Parts: sequence; C-alpha cells; structure tokens
Amino acid sequence: MKILDRYVLKQFISTFFFALIAFILLFFIIDLMENLDDFIDAKMNFPLIMLYYLYFIPDIIKLMTPVAALLSALFTTGKLSNLNELVIFRASGISLVRYLIPFLIVSIFISLFQIYFTGEVIPKANKNKLALEKKYMHKKSVFSDENVSFQDIKNRLIAISFYEVESKKAYKVVITDLDTNNITKITRRIDAEIMEFDDKEDAWKLQTVKERIFEGENIITKIYPEIVMKEIHMRPDDIIKSHISYDEMTNKDLQERIKDEISAGLDPRRTITEYHSRLAFSFASIIVVFFGVPLSVNKRKGGLAVQFGINVLVAFTYIAIMKISQAFGKNGAMNPILTAWFSNILFMIVAIVNFIRSNR
Repeated sequence: MKILDRYVLKQFISTFFFALIAFILLFFIIDLMENLDDFIDAKMNFPLIMLYYLYFIPDIIKLMTPVAALLSALFTTGKLSNLNELVIFRASGISLVRYLIPFLIVSIFISLFQIYFTGEVIPKANKNKLALEKKYMHKKSVFSDENVSFQDIKNRLIAISFYEVESKKAYKVVITDLDTNNITKITRRIDAEIMEFDDKEDAWKLQTVKERIFEGENIITKIYPEIVMKEIHMRPDDIIKSHISYDEMTNKDLQERIKDEISAGLDPRRTITEYHSRLAFSFASIIVVFFGVPLSVNKRKGGLAVQFGINVLVAFTYIAIMKISQAFGKNGAMNPILTAWFSNILFMIVAIVNFIRSNR
C-alpha cells in the first residue's frame, strides 16, 4: 500500500466514523426530546430508555451510513483540494481513477457489511424495540390478534375475529371461496364459531359450522357440529408470519415469504420490492462516493460549504427517488425489481457522466 493510499484511507475512515457517531447522537437527542413525554407516561426508567435506543441505533446507522460515507469522502477530497495537494498528485501522474480506488474499496466493504446488517441485525433489533413499545408504552404490536384476515390461496379468503396464538384457536371464522374464473362471485361460504389446529391430523378442525354453497340462484345450506378441513393450506405459524411487518423480517424471512406467496397464488410484488430495496440501499455508499468524489475534486466558489450542500442534496435526492420508486413497485405499477434498483441505476449513470467530465 502506497503512502497516498494510507493517507487517504486514514482521513476517509476516521471522518466516516466521526460523522456516523455525530449523526447517531443528533438523532438520539431529537428523538428523545420528541418521545420524552411518552417515556415519562410509561414510567420507563433510565436503563429502559437506553435499552430502547440501543435497539433503535441500528436503524439510524442504516439510514446515515451513505450520508456519512459521502461526507467523509467530500471532507477528505475537499481538504486535499484546498491545500493544492490534488494538483501535486495529478502532476505526479496520479489519475482520478487511481485516486478513487481507496474510496471505492472502503465503500465496497461498507456495502457488504450493510447487506448483513440490514438483513440480520436490524430486523432483530426492531423486533426487540417493538416488544419494548408494546410492554411499556402500550403500543399495538405488529401482529394483532383481533380481526385477522388473509388469503389462503388465490380464490380463498379467511377472516378471523380473534386468534389465540398459544392455543392455536381462532374464533368467529369466515371462509369464503371464490370462482376461479370470476373472483367477484362467491361459490361457498363457511362460518365457524371455533377453528382449532389439530397437530395429529395436521389440519384445521372447525366447530359449530354452517356451510353455504352457491349454485346459480340456489343456495345449499349444511350444518355440522364439527368438520376437519384439510384443504386449508395455511398453518398457525403462517398466520403470525403473514402479519409481521417487513421491519421485523430478516432477508431469509423475506425470501421464504416470497416463495410462500408464489406457491399460494398470491401477489408477491410488495415483498419482492422490499427484499430488493434492502439490497439496493446497501450499495448506496458506493454510488454516493463515486458521485461525490469527482464532484469535489475541482475547486468551487464557496469552498467546502457549497460542495457539502450539493452532495448532501444529492444523497437525500437519491433516498427520495428510491422511496418513490418503491411505491410504484409495491402497488404493481412497475416491475418490482426494476423499481427497487431504479435509483441506483439512475445515479450510477449520472455518476459515470460526472466522472468522465471531471476526469478531462
């Protein structure tokens, strides 16, 4: 490793961690002031509040890592530019490509770490944070045991008034089968007072059942004290999993949900968009650094302040476009994979054009 690489890496890495810690502290203070009344009302003591923010910090790190990487790259490059050291580097035959290499190497390592961090650490931290909110701040959990509804297969809807997780019992259940050729037409409806999962039968057992079959204008009604419905595909774990938010799901959980939704004939576009958006955002550090460094190489009027403003605007524009494109993917207006990676593709193209212009 050359002296230049060591010098640049030392400046870049030290500034990166300093900026990241500063952003964490800033978020901590702002959020604490915003939620202080809720903590007091919940009678949470100091250790519990610190535990809450310990679980909250990973999410802050995820959001602020690209901004910290951009800021540190900008500061390092701007400092060298103001001291005319970049002019000396270029006079010595060091190209912009060569100067960028240490920045990109560190950014790649940051992005690889982000993939693991966003896919494994953050969901577990979010789960613990939500558990604290439910226990002490009386906030509703992501999974609500009341008024649960979901799609079992493409033409079957199940609505549950109340579900007991421990006993695997559902109360006031309505199962609706739809015509496969016309999903607005109901072919069968089953009402049951209790639906309990039988581990021995590996099926749902319904009690006090009323079945209605719709054949044209005729309705055939049948009453059963108890029936076993093996045609229901969902299992007790599926009920809970289907109502857990994406924030609590690891990358593996998202992959499993995608497979389950596809096999059940459900629309997996929201889950696919979420999964690929996580991957795409992990590479944000590479893109913003590749965009920001060439932009900061040349001196501008206003110095570092103007360059900082331009680059931060770029970073938040990147995040805004990513969030907007995700919405199009989740509602089915565009291809979910394309919308997840759209912001990366767009800014990488702009970054390449900017790099070519700066390298002239």
